[in-house]
Amino acid sequence: MAELRARYQFDSLQAFLDLHYANLKVLRQDAGLLACVNSDDPAYFGGYVDDNLAAVRVAFSFDDAALAGLARNSFDACFTPDDDKARWKAEVDAWLAASTRPDPTLANPAST
Repeated sequence: MAELRARYQFDSLQAFLDLHYANLKVLRQDAGLLACVNSDDPAYFGGYVDDNLAAVRVAFSFDDAALAGLARNSFDACFTPDDDKARWKAEVDAWLAASTRPDPTLANPAST
């Protein structure tokens, strides 16, 4: 937790405790709940969604696929038209595909 505190500034003790005690791995995998990561009034509390996802990545060693799953869950849980949800989930899928694509220069170091 010291590494997490050093990397991220928590604006309140409650924000730190919420991240520390909310075990997303248990909620996602064992309980099968529709877990997602959000932000609540980030202008006041800090912690925009991307900041919160970055903190979750460090706290729980989540890979890109796990973060994409949390993002998809957030769209499934929100009250918005299905066509918007589908479009946003397609954007997450495109991000995940791009983040897992191997770097062609690493496959052939002589080409650099």
